[in-house]
Amino acid sequence: MADRRIGGAGGGSDPAPRKGSAGGLIVAGTLAFALASGGGVAGAGSSVTAEFLAGESATSGSANTVARSTSSRNLTARKTDAKRSVRKGQAEEAWRKMGLRRLRQSDKVQAFDCVAHSFGEVREFLVRHPCKSLNRLVFTVGDDQGNAAAVSVAWVEFRDRSTVRKFKRLEDRHGTGDVKALGSEFFDIGDIEFTGHHYNSNPRRTVLTVAEAETISGTYSADDLDAMTEVAALLPRP
Repeated sequence: MADRRIGGAGGGSDPAPRKGSAGGLIVAGTLAFALASGGGVAGAGSSVTAEFLAGESATSGSANTVARSTSSRNLTARKTDAKRSVRKGQAEEAWRKMGLRRLRQSDKVQAFDCVAHSFGEVREFLVRHPCKSLNRLVFTVGDDQGNAAAVSVAWVEFRDRSTVRKFKRLEDRHGTGDVKALGSEFFDIGDIEFTGHHYNSNPRRTVLTVAEAETISGTYSADDLDAMTEVAALLPRP
């Protein structure tokens, strides 16, 4: 399996282009038909049509903004509740509060030589500052609409907290390399490419937890995937 990064600050994928509302398309088509059949729209009719189109566009834009704002607030509330649960050690409850359930999970893979399981600047850092242990696993979560995502998590332990802080600063920079993520060899779902765009890290004492998520079926937004990594980064070391 090719090396894949699980770390690096991502910030999410670029948003998909938005399509206009059905009402806007109908109005535009009506105007085009009038122009073609009547040789143009002049005078007061032109002004009224322009005002109508402007009003339709403003109404549609306002509705879309409200919908996005409501969705964002709902996701923030679910994420807050999920984090509260995972901090109490209730991981399955946390995913339920996110509207998800854990589908499959690999066994924990443990190592004590982090250098052999890393690459890039991260590997160079681990040569100078050897870790005490590395634990990794990958699991899938999904909903009732056929959407599913893979979440990869790694726990890197050091001898002191100052090394964890230094490692986090490097880990959070996209393109610096990372520990090698576990991937699709554990599931019959094809190849998983962890891009680093949906990533979170959480330091706790002498351990840095790093998590990444990617859609494997259906559709999840960048915000959804980012929220998954925020919750996963709080999972206790197995």
